[in-house]
Amino acid sequence: LENSTNTLENSKGGNSTNLFQKTNEGDNVVDKRSSQLKKNSGLLKRNNPFSNNIFLIAIAVLVVVFIIILVLFSEGFRIKTVVSNFKVYNKYQTIRNYNYNARGNNILGNHYIASSYNSCNVKNPTLSYINCDDILKGILSSGARYIELKIFNNKFGVTNIEPIVNNGFETGEWKLCFNSVNFEDVCKVIKEHAFTINKKLGDGKIIGVPNPTDPLFISLDLKTRNNVGTLNRLTKHLTTYLKEYLLPSKYNYSNNFNLLNMKMKDLKENIVVFCSSGYQGSDLETVINGSWEKGGNINRVFSEDLDKLGKDDKEDFKIKVKQKLTIVTPDPDLDLVGKLKIFGKQNYDTKTAFDLGCHFISVYYQSMDKYMNTYITKFRNNSIVLKPDELHIPKSGSRKDTDDRDEDEQKFNYSDYRKKLRDAAELLEDLDIN
Repeated sequence: LENSTNTLENSKGGNSTNLFQKTNEGDNVVDKRSSQLKKNSGLLKRNNPFSNNIFLIAIAVLVVVFIIILVLFSEGFRIKTVVSNFKVYNKYQTIRNYNYNARGNNILGNHYIASSYNSCNVKNPTLSYINCDDILKGILSSGARYIELKIFNNKFGVTNIEPIVNNGFETGEWKLCFNSVNFEDVCKVIKEHAFTINKKLGDGKIIGVPNPTDPLFISLDLKTRNNVGTLNRLTKHLTTYLKEYLLPSKYNYSNNFNLLNMKMKDLKENIVVFCSSGYQGSDLETVINGSWEKGGNINRVFSEDLDKLGKDDKEDFKIKVKQKLTIVTPDPDLDLVGKLKIFGKQNYDTKTAFDLGCHFISVYYQSMDKYMNTYITKFRNNSIVLKPDELHIPKSGSRKDTDDRDEDEQKFNYSDYRKKLRDAAELLEDLDIN
């Protein structure tokens, strides 16, 4: 029995020892595998270029992103993008000159005019660039016959000041774009292109517009703080480069002439100059034909103001439109609390402005959006479009009244002629007596 017991215990003990030995052997295998995995992992880390150069890769990514941002915000890239928009317009448009033979006796007040706002801005109204060689030229070639420019002093002071074009505010003379262009350069572009039929020169350069006999309206939003020196220089540039196109002096704003009733045939191949207040006391008084100053002969409103009009207000506004030329512009660069709008929309739904009969509904030609698509379609064939009959100016601006005004002018001329004849007769009598 004892022997059997010992044998059994020895047998158990032997098995127990073997079991622990197998367990230890298993642990050793696991340890070896774990060690091998760590070793392999270390080898992978040492041989992985990404893990070894993570800092350099991060720097490279940042550099690439920075370069992309620089390209996207560069003047050249933005100009190229906007010019490509103009080419799309040109392919869609079939613009022709206004038909003066058939409609020359119609008055200006019964028309819509294709109108551009901030006409030298490359893309956005703020944090962008100013350009006239490509942008203004492209806007003119796309049919715009109203261009609006904000005019600043190129520096502080009163001597040797040049008028420049930018976007911004008169208070503090804040300019919101990275660069400016001289107003003189703007005049050069207008002279070269605005009244020349589009054609390709021998060097491949394309100049001109599809409708060179249409009048051009230049609107100057003055931010010069009444700097007479700047305004006199601006006037000099206008008369130096564009004198042959300026309207005769009898149509000057100082003579209280209402452009609303001017016949289209009298505007053919002419430049009409509008401006804000701030021109007083300068040579600019001698060339401007209209102003939206308080009490001026032009109305000027923001598009957002039209959206706030109720039904009765809209009817009242239609009456005002039939009394004065009316300009509509995109929303202001500042919001209601005075904060700068950097990423706001540029264009707007122009339907309300057209329905009210506004004459110059200005938009950003530079921004090809859904609103611009509708606008370009409106002026696809002509830059000066006759309004619907119900929006035409009634009796006070009708053809009959316009003819009556012409008859009065003829009577005045005849009276003046008779006076000259009497003076000549008296002179002859004096000669005979002597």
